[in-house]
Amino acid sequence: MERECYNLRDMEPVIRKVLAEGGVFPFYPKGTSMEPTIHQGTDQVLLKALPEKLKKYQIILYKRKNGAFVLHRIVRVGKDSVTMRGDNQFYTEPRIRREQMIGMVCGLKTPKGEINTESIAFWLKSAIWVETVGIRRILLAVRRRITKIIKRK
Repeated sequence: MERECYNLRDMEPVIRKVLAEGGVFPFYPKGTSMEPTIHQGTDQVLLKALPEKLKKYQIILYKRKNGAFVLHRIVRVGKDSVTMRGDNQFYTEPRIRREQMIGMVCGLKTPKGEINTESIAFWLKSAIWVETVGIRRILLAVRRRITKIIKRK
């Protein structure tokens, strides 16, 4: 079956309507910022309306002030905003306000099967991934240095 391609900017009113009516909106995200959790081209994201209370490790679709749509994970919850970061990134994006947010990922459909992103197992995996960002950054730097040394020989 052929996948329908569309621009989120064009679909935003439809997405908001579906979520406001309690529905789930499926789409295939573009980009690699959420790898290894979400893979471009193969993984379908299921969005639902935002919960009353946002929690660390939830994956949110939001709109930047420049109009770009972003699917990232909450890494810190503040009083009036949250801080977001893609799973494949080391830099955070602070001060994302609720009015910028569109929906929350409630599930993933991958080639290996469906994943409930609200399960305890997924939460635990997310917590480990987010909290080890410092050590992953160091390991990546070591790997790059070793690769550079090997290429010189």
